[in-house]
Amino acid sequence: MNEQKMNVLNLKTSPKAFDAGLITPFRVFNTNGAETDPAHEENILLSIVLPVHNEEDNLERLYDEIMHVMTEYMYDYEIVFVDDGSNDGSSEVLKTLVEKNYRVSKRRFTPIFSARG
Repeated sequence: MNEQKMNVLNLKTSPKAFDAGLITPFRVFNTNGAETDPAHEENILLSIVLPVHNEEDNLERLYDEIMHVMTEYMYDYEIVFVDDGSNDGSSEVLKTLVEKNYRVSKRRFTPIFSARG
């Protein structure tokens, strides 16, 4: 059985840094929580799950930054954008990204309300 290494992509950004074009570098952690050097890892499979709420102006730049890293390190990856009720056109931008790259998917978060009685 081929054992997959599980790693977590820790993307830390702040809105001000993002707007200034100063994206904090990506960091990769192994399953034990220890930071690891991506250049020395093989067969990394990443699932990047990103919450989205009214981020129309930032989504393409974020996608481009992620793609730069995925290409540079040749990671096997998927990107899942979770739209949390955006009403600014984020959904249309996400649709374009999904059509551009088969490894990108979009989900719509729908809260579940229960009746209390």
